[in-house]
Amino acid sequence: MYMSQGRFADDPYAAPIRAASFAGLPPAWVHTAGFDPIRDDGRQYAAALALAGVDVTYREAQRMLHGFMRMRVRGPQVRQEFEASCDFLRRHLAR
Repeated sequence: MYMSQGRFADDPYAAPIRAASFAGLPPAWVHTAGFDPIRDDGRQYAAALALAGVDVTYREAQRMLHGFMRMRVRGPQVRQEFEASCDFLRRHLAR
């Protein structure tokens, strides 16, 4: 829906899975929700990164909806998901 009438559908900035190559990318964190209309896209993107040799972490937040991170102060499961992403950043930015 954010690409009305297919505009930018092939632009890798709008749809990263459309990139010509994933080689040489830095470590990646791909985080989807269990009830997310783009969950499968996230899975495919993480798999494509892994096939290209990228250090990728894929995490699916079970029983969560798309946009769940906006509610990170509302419950223990969402806080746990938020902390997992922060841990990834701490590990990779500390290098």
